Amino acid sequence: MGVHPDTNIEGVPYSSSRPGTVDDSLSPPTTGLLDLPTEILLHIFQDSMIKPVDLYSLAILSKRLNMIAIPLFLDAKSITRPEDTLTLIFDDSSQPSHHHFFKRSRPTSRFDDTNERDDLDPLGPEAGIMVAFHITSVREMRCTFPHLFSDITTLLRHLNRLDMFLLRLTSVKSLTMHFEGDHRYRHSTLNAWSTVPFQFSVIMGNICRSLEARGCETFLIYNRSHHFQYWKPEVYSREMAEHNAFTFLPQSPSSEELYRAKEKLGIKISHLREGLHIPPKLPPKDPHTTYGFFDPSSVSSGISSLRTLHIQTPFLLLPRCFPHVRGLIHASKDTLTSLSFSHILFDDRLIHSCLTALCLDRPNSITHLSITRCRRIPNLTLLTFLRCFRDRLEHLELDKESTCMMSGDDLHLPFVHLNELRILKAPLDWVQYFLQGDSWQFGDNETTHGPPLSHLSSVTIQCRAAEATFFEYRAFYPLLNVILEPLHTRSEAPPHVPSAVQPEVSLDITLHTESWHMDQDRAVFNLLMPAASPQSWSRGRYTPTLHEHPTRPRPPIHWNLISRLNLAPLQPPEDLYQARTLVQWVITLFPGVEEVTFPLPYIRHLMTPAEYRARQLAMLNSAAAYILKAMRERHIDEDSPPVAWRKLVVGQWTFTFDLDTTYGDSFQVASDT
Repeated sequence: MGVHPDTNIEGVPYSSSRPGTVDDSLSPPTTGLLDLPTEILLHIFQDSMIKPVDLYSLAILSKRLNMIAIPLFLDAKSITRPEDTLTLIFDDSSQPSHHHFFKRSRPTSRFDDTNERDDLDPLGPEAGIMVAFHITSVREMRCTFPHLFSDITTLLRHLNRLDMFLLRLTSVKSLTMHFEGDHRYRHSTLNAWSTVPFQFSVIMGNICRSLEARGCETFLIYNRSHHFQYWKPEVYSREMAEHNAFTFLPQSPSSEELYRAKEKLGIKISHLREGLHIPPKLPPKDPHTTYGFFDPSSVSSGISSLRTLHIQTPFLLLPRCFPHVRGLIHASKDTLTSLSFSHILFDDRLIHSCLTALCLDRPNSITHLSITRCRRIPNLTLLTFLRCFRDRLEHLELDKESTCMMSGDDLHLPFVHLNELRILKAPLDWVQYFLQGDSWQFGDNETTHGPPLSHLSSVTIQCRAAEATFFEYRAFYPLLNVILEPLHTRSEAPPHVPSAVQPEVSLDITLHTESWHMDQDRAVFNLLMPAASPQSWSRGRYTPTLHEHPTRPRPPIHWNLISRLNLAPLQPPEDLYQARTLVQWVITLFPGVEEVTFPLPYIRHLMTPAEYRARQLAMLNSAAAYILKAMRERHIDEDSPPVAWRKLVVGQWTFTFDLDTTYGDSFQVASDT
């Protein structure tokens, strides 16, 4: 919308027949707003009497005024570098409406303060960004859609605004879309075609094509379940509590509802054995819900530059939207290196129609694959999917939600040998599967492979077992031995067997919050482990009377491979007694651990974010001081083995300990924001 050069800002033409004039030829010449130089316009727009909503009104009159007024509008909204990072929230304030213009000039009473109303209901920066002509490229864009899918009209209007904004840009490197009103069980309806409206799928298809044409490298789309892993159980709502009850992480049951706690435990164990533990009952398979035949050769390759795709919402995998995503994936087959699925409840329709319809058995460049918080994926289907990446995959991440590899039918599954895998994050049973022997039986024929995962440099083992909900040394010692011993001995393989790299091992452990569990683990450790020779762990000091001192049991040497521990939901120690118990447990069971990670402490008080952060840091400083003091007590004991623990990681803070300093709190704090 522009202003004609022969009109003023109100749109009134400069005519010689104006009312109220005596002689038109004698009337002085008038000047329109567009006739003024840019310097004068900039000086006028910077006046303190010009409000942001006035700048927006001027910006939509013409492209020239837009180039002058919108930067001032965004600067008033604290948007300094829109070409670098844009955070857009498409709520009611992101689009101008009548109350932004008329309520200001029509007060209901003489006591109305229009400036106060502007502060209470301002026009958001998203409104100016959507009409900004000076923004031609964006490096990173983050969009949030808070409206529910039941309000589909409003949601479609905001999606269409984003689509029009993308069409005006020439380059977008990263796009993140957050659907706050989406639900993780969206596809659990009888008719998957009616779950997503046709207009919605059309706009999503336009957005995918716009990203493909504008060189987008990262595309992340998720719903509100993305935040579940960061919330504490104490502040869960009813819906979140139901989600928490059916995850593998054990939670303390309510004393008033003991029977629910028993149901939770039964569901967790059945999940390990059968992989079915989702509360809502899924509808029967609909024969009409099919994706149809897909020919990858029909998609033009070499156009898209997409490198990372993260999907954490089920509607993109439903029949209406999935063809657009599938086309985007195959158009990026030469550049797409990272693919991840998260927080999706798969059923027969999504498994047999979505994963198989991707046709990723064709040549692709995917090296990073992540499947987390996804449920009901049969092991055979998952292995068939992994087989598509057996020659290229370097990073594989699964989590405790994946189906357990402990049933009898799993023993007959084909072996998937990932030749180039370097980083593996998976549950204990899946790590054991990938690290099984060099030979595998296929019917009557025996196929011999090379060393399993010969390039593996890092492995994260998520400890889970049907025998124990929490970590128990008695239950996990034999299971971890099956993994750690081959990793330690592979470097000492015979000459005719190719050697493999000895990887660093991290353990993801679910610990009980009661300290007596750690004491019980140490008691079991003393019963299982034979007494080791003092020379195997002494610091080089030798005396003729060493054999007279009682020796202490030591874990097998291959347990020294474990260099990192991730402890949850255990909180950092709050006093010296808890720190001593923790240090004794870590040093006794895992002598090679150098880094221990804790979740951020939860504070049951309402305070500002800055105060909350300062309080957390103060608590962590105290915890680090207690741990350092407990380690020094072990360090000065000549009969104790050396302490390898040097780092404490909690959230964005890293504490580095220095045991060589005798006095003071010798630890350094580094913050990774």
